[in-house]
Amino acid sequence: MRQNGIFSKIFGSKGHVELIKRSQDFLKYLLHEDILSVEDFQIIWSGSTKGDMETKLAVYKVLSDISLHLKAGHLDHLITKISEIPPQDIIAEEIELVFEMCKFSIKPAWFIQKARDFYWQIISDDAGVYASAIVDLTLAKFCDIMKGSDFKEDRINVLYDCVENINKGTSVLCSLKIMKRLIDHYPTSPASAEKYTKGSCVDHLCKEKDLLEVIIKVFFFL
Repeated sequence: MRQNGIFSKIFGSKGHVELIKRSQDFLKYLLHEDILSVEDFQIIWSGSTKGDMETKLAVYKVLSDISLHLKAGHLDHLITKISEIPPQDIIAEEIELVFEMCKFSIKPAWFIQKARDFYWQIISDDAGVYASAIVDLTLAKFCDIMKGSDFKEDRINVLYDCVENINKGTSVLCSLKIMKRLIDHYPTSPASAEKYTKGSCVDHLCKEKDLLEVIIKVFFFL
């Protein structure tokens, strides 16, 4: 298969977008058999860098469709390449692709952290280097990830980080937006699926992280 240059014929400079669109089952089979190497995956990613938007989107669609089956090496290559895209060139489909890769708890913790760091870099942009629509989409996807049942244990730690950011005066607005969305996700009344309610979460943050004092400090003394 590699000797015949199959990946280059599909995803390389002379590849055709229709072949890419039909490659999903082929790639799933290779992943299932554990014979899709990182080198092969690099060729797949190269299809998105040819300067042709139709081909780029076709590659992203295929990667999204097979995201559940990707192995550690593929995930690392993908999040690294997406993180290297210049801010002004980031498009919505890249934000969506990272979201698809994060949706399941079977993904390794280091990957989830890298993906969250990538999202946070965009969300906390105070210099305006990212398009506002990209920032808004990224914030929504970041919160959607953290609302998932697979990440409910991490949710309180994100709220801790937000309170600390507000206390330091860094990324205040985005931290407040994240806090509102995540706290609003908790039920009003106790539920077996959640450790906190809206009210008990706020009480916990006030007790453990001095939330009330932090809010007063930011809005009245800075």
